[in-house]
Amino acid sequence: MDCPFCGLINPDSAERCDCGYDFRTGHRGKPANGAGIDAVGALASWDDRLAARVVDIIVAGAIAVAGFLPALGSKTVAETTGRISIFTALAYFLIADGIWNGQSLGKKLARIRVVDARTGRPCTILKSVLRNCLLWLLGWLDLVFIFRGRQQRVGDQAAGTVVIRAPVHRHPVDAGKPTKAGD
Repeated sequence: MDCPFCGLINPDSAERCDCGYDFRTGHRGKPANGAGIDAVGALASWDDRLAARVVDIIVAGAIAVAGFLPALGSKTVAETTGRISIFTALAYFLIADGIWNGQSLGKKLARIRVVDARTGRPCTILKSVLRNCLLWLLGWLDLVFIFRGRQQRVGDQAAGTVVIRAPVHRHPVDAGKPTKAGD
């Protein structure tokens, strides 16, 4: 059965979901076995998500501007390279969460990732396009929803995704070295 809180598929005999939802009472308790806030991982904070979005805007802006630089002397070249660079910047926004293991460049720097809410697998290109198209269509209204429950925008809800903190993978040589708090 699907958990109504986190969407995790549980066996029909389950009494509680890993996220802490009790199927008998319909209330959410403490997550089982030290599970995080969500069955797929600890949810990313809104400020990490905002920081990642700002970086992605800078990256897309740099892509768009870079297309116009070689064309400063020619109007014909400017039209062509300008269109290509704007298309590339828009494509980056749409698919970036689905091409690098659920992480755009901004999300990689913020150590967060977009995953399927049910399986925990990285976001696919199709889900990335869906979640980001809805952000474009709904604008700031879509962002308001990250302050609720599972911190899912309308785009995340439609795509079946959540944004989580990404685990830090350490090289085996560094395994014995102390880490910063939160790593």
